[in-house]
Amino acid sequence: MRDGLSRRFRRSDPLGSPLTRAVLINNPAAGRQKGAHEQIAQFRQMLAEQGIALDVLTTSVPGEATRLARQAISGGAECLIVRGGDGTVNEVLQGIVGEPVTLALWPAGTANVLAEVLGLPRRLPDVVRMIAEHHTRCLSLGRANGRYFVLMVGMGLDASIVREVNPWLKRHLGLLAYWVAGVKHLFMWKAPMFTLELGDHRIRATFAAIANVPSYGGGIRMAPDARPDSEELRACVITSRSRLLYLFFYLPLAFLGWHIHQPGVLYVSVQRGRAYADPEMAIPFQVDGELAGTLPVEFEVVPRALRVVVPRASSRWYNSQLW
Repeated sequence: MRDGLSRRFRRSDPLGSPLTRAVLINNPAAGRQKGAHEQIAQFRQMLAEQGIALDVLTTSVPGEATRLARQAISGGAECLIVRGGDGTVNEVLQGIVGEPVTLALWPAGTANVLAEVLGLPRRLPDVVRMIAEHHTRCLSLGRANGRYFVLMVGMGLDASIVREVNPWLKRHLGLLAYWVAGVKHLFMWKAPMFTLELGDHRIRATFAAIANVPSYGGGIRMAPDARPDSEELRACVITSRSRLLYLFFYLPLAFLGWHIHQPGVLYVSVQRGRAYADPEMAIPFQVDGELAGTLPVEFEVVPRALRVVVPRASSRWYNSQLW
């Protein structure tokens, strides 16, 4: 299936003519939305001046972005623009993989990790310019229990932190809400263990990130050399059950990407694998920052499955030190 998706996308590459029509999928619950209505009206006008007609679809409930993406594609959209955070992007992915459409991001969520990794602009004129130029790159994705992801799958500690985040704090404090939940959770965390099978490796762990990008939100470089344009994922696995080691050793080193060289850490490239827990354990996993269920989970890379709009001269894209 991975090869089939890749071949289909290359055959259907929509880059042969100028962009004339786009659909904006707006998540009004993402991040801070003060002045959003006026910004969207201005955005539509600025795109019209570039010869691009814009339709606006707004989500009303979690998960609706997938349906709206499919609706837009069936209506002939050439480019889908997501105004929201990484969670909204993930929802849209589920409706567009393998389709002849490009994805553009207008970062507006609590966390915008993909936008940061790709060096995407936030200022409205720059976003409009990027979309009008329509310069694209092809990214690989991951798939976990059938759900596509562009960032990572996290198991154990980070997923349990996601589960503990207060929605009110998330809306008002942004990424700080995750730090509040994380520090609080570490004092109560029991460090349950689960099993990972990664190629020739079979290991018991308390945390694992199967990453398509180098960073979490907030600058944590969990998989410092992961690249979404490669055809493999990076697995960062920690075996320690010590809360103190997590808080005062692994976490500080992760800001520099140095944790991957430390005892108790397995860091390998993978194309597929699985994780499972003992039957009596309910260990959560998260996909692109959203709680997705409990183990077991099977995951794999899906090469060249998504074409995303990027700035023509994005220094982050070409800067190997940042990747």
